[in-house]
Amino acid sequence: MQVIPISISRLVEISWKVDYETSIFFLYLLIVSFTLQACNRATFQDYGTARVIPQTVEVTRVISQTVIATQVIEITPATITEVADYSVKTQQPGIDPTYYDGIIVITQYYTFLGHGLFEDAYQLLSSAGRSHSSDVDEYIKMAKLNFKTVKIITIQPYYLLAQEHCSQAKPETGDVRRFYVQIIAEGEGSLSGSALNGALQTLFLSLIQEDGEWKIDTFATIEKCP
Repeated sequence: MQVIPISISRLVEISWKVDYETSIFFLYLLIVSFTLQACNRATFQDYGTARVIPQTVEVTRVISQTVIATQVIEITPATITEVADYSVKTQQPGIDPTYYDGIIVITQYYTFLGHGLFEDAYQLLSSAGRSHSSDVDEYIKMAKLNFKTVKIITIQPYYLLAQEHCSQAKPETGDVRRFYVQIIAEGEGSLSGSALNGALQTLFLSLIQEDGEWKIDTFATIEKCP
């Protein structure tokens, strides 16, 4: 085996090159390590941001539900389960504006029944009207059986109808107003009250003023000329 002589200066040169290349290698590893750590932190931050987005969506959904609930409350008095084509004869001059108040109360009453808001409907009855049930719970129990859906067909002051048959019919005065009402309702089974589901029901309602508000006092299926 041949021995190649190497001078001291050559050994120093080789040693310096090895140290330099080793340093460059370790510096490269250090840079790669820092880069990976930075990427991991960025990924974690992005992931955290992504988790916040669905939380914001959930808040938006809650707001939407609140708006929907507010809209329902506002439009309930003027809506029914099916859009009703009900008519009120108001062409006659000098009609008492209190009849309009009564029409609103009756519309609210059957709207509440059609939407399952039975306790609200109960509040529109007079003290005498509520006496037909032992309490509000009994009223709600019966209303659930009799009213699943309600469609209002006609609401008009009774005297307008009566004038077609009784020439002496005149608008009521004082604290009583009577109305001619037609509805179509459906209840449990095949009946809504004493009427068949889907049958036209003709009713005569009397309203009285109680504590400064119009309340439904009586219901009848037959009304005589005044």
